[in-house]
Amino acid sequence: MRITRILGVICVAAVSITPALAMEAGMMQSGEVMATMPDGHMGSMMMTGDAMATNMMGMSTPAVGCMMMMTDKAGMVSMVDTSTAEAKAECEKLAMMAPAAPADGAMAKPGMMPASTVMAMMPDGHMGSMMTDDAMATKMMGMSTPAAGCMMMMSGKDGMMSMIDTSSAEAKAECEKLAMPAPAM
Repeated sequence: MRITRILGVICVAAVSITPALAMEAGMMQSGEVMATMPDGHMGSMMMTGDAMATNMMGMSTPAVGCMMMMTDKAGMVSMVDTSTAEAKAECEKLAMMAPAAPADGAMAKPGMMPASTVMAMMPDGHMGSMMTDDAMATKMMGMSTPAAGCMMMMSGKDGMMSMIDTSSAEAKAECEKLAMPAPAM
């Protein structure tokens, strides 16, 4: 359950912040797969056929409830515990907001989540983000657990989110490859 939540929330970052990965109106596209590393590297791709979609669905678990993640000042990713009623309500409110652009020229590098950002994702694909101030960051870090490894999520043909199990060596390697693409020549 914890890895599922971590997978989903981390991948929200890939969609919510980076313009190259952002979806229309804060929604993930049907058939999209996203990956995020604990250091904030991220990537996205569209599934390329039914065989790929079937394979990915076989390794995934549907998202249950709103998931939230954040990056600290250094850009390291943590999962926010949304098990309390207050945290769940805040997560749902944030997921329905439009993705936020980093303030004060703090734009992230392409393929990176900006530091001091909170992101939320609903199982139906709605997602949003916002920049945090120091007080909010301190409060949220107290409710957070650092991301343990690369996380992947996908949006099925029905638009519903699923977290992809990256515990196998093969899935972990694919996640890392997607999150950290080779530099363009």
